[in-house]
Amino acid sequence: MIIPGYYDLKHKLEEGKTYIFSFLKLVTLADGEAYMVMEDPFGIRHMLLYRYYKQYDLQPDTAVRCRVDRINCTGRVFLEPEHPFYKPGTSAVFPVIRAGFRNAEYSVNRVILVKDIFDNEIEVVIPPEYRDNIMAGARVECTVKLIRKGRPVLSLNP
Repeated sequence: MIIPGYYDLKHKLEEGKTYIFSFLKLVTLADGEAYMVMEDPFGIRHMLLYRYYKQYDLQPDTAVRCRVDRINCTGRVFLEPEHPFYKPGTSAVFPVIRAGFRNAEYSVNRVILVKDIFDNEIEVVIPPEYRDNIMAGARVECTVKLIRKGRPVLSLNP
């Protein structure tokens, strides 16, 4: 294993790129949370909070495709495992649970609450130019902008 911070430029992960990581094991730390120990292609290990990805049915001793979401100023690498159903840039249909309003800092936004494939509730802001009235029980087509912590970030298709 290479010690983080002691690798040359050939062994550096880049933000936005996808790599194949080895899911080595699941460990529980002092905070009581379960973490996945992931090893990158250069032998550096990273910890990933398991609760966000429990529904992915990932198993230790397997290869997992992960996108490097970001690298902070201390060098900590934030990973996002590839979602088993949704891919950024694609569209999917979601059932609407509830429609309403949310107070933003200087305005009020119309929003809907939809469910994804794992029954996670996801809030989608309705653009101001969208004139259709969306009711609970309807189905809407949304574009998956990205995946964050195991949940799709969605935008409503016109």
